[in-house]
Amino acid sequence: MILKTSDLKTAGATTRYAGFHQIQLPLSYVTGETIRFRLRGGMVTTVADTSCTADLECYLSDGNGGCGSDICSTSAQSINSLSFADKYFVINESGLVAGNILAVRVAIICNDAAGGAAVYGAISELDSKST
Repeated sequence: MILKTSDLKTAGATTRYAGFHQIQLPLSYVTGETIRFRLRGGMVTTVADTSCTADLECYLSDGNGGCGSDICSTSAQSINSLSFADKYFVINESGLVAGNILAVRVAIICNDAAGGAAVYGAISELDSKST
């Protein structure tokens, strides 16, 4: 399964969002353990003429339908390649405890002005691990 943007050729600077999922930190999670997400991304058909990055946003749910600020400490990373590659994003674990619910959203930020072949940013996998 692959999640890809619409065709972004000649769209200029464009951001597309996808809400992947909410995860509950397992009961075995030890406070202070590093949480890391692995995102596998790349381009389908053609690379963007300027740039294309993926950014992971992670929010701690307050249990009432709201959430705080983004706790992902890793900046957006380039996926502007026809070869899909793993990108890692670290979550600020300060204050997290077993059972917390994390809401994860991914942004694909693409900048393309050239005409020609279609330009699609894509994500094929997303998973998490605490270490």
